[in-house]
Amino acid sequence: MRINKGFTLIELMITVAIIGVLAAVAIPLYQQYVQKAALATAVGSANNYQTIVEEYVDSHFIFPEISAAFPLGKVSAVSGSIGSNDLFAHIEKGIAKGTTVRMQRDTQGRWKCHHNKTNIQIKGCDYDASL
Repeated sequence: MRINKGFTLIELMITVAIIGVLAAVAIPLYQQYVQKAALATAVGSANNYQTIVEEYVDSHFIFPEISAAFPLGKVSAVSGSIGSNDLFAHIEKGIAKGTTVRMQRDTQGRWKCHHNKTNIQIKGCDYDASL
């Protein structure tokens, strides 16, 4: 009487094939989640500077100059008249490298968010190819 121990080659090949299919589906989704997280970090970093800009505009009546780093890149703005400048967050590291977020302030103090990453949707931040 012979007792079988272990798996057959066919069983192992089926298992490897199933893992391959799961990886083929999961890896692109994971990369998209990482890009979305990076974009959300840039939007959040730019949002942090909105308060600083508002306080500066209230006291100096011009848009401030900003140059600051956040974990994935830098936030910047050029000083100028109110309504003519934007706040930018540039992602310089990771899978979303090259992505730009623009926080646009109008003369009434309302902010609009734009980004240049085509396949990512962030609530309250619109795609803009011109960035």
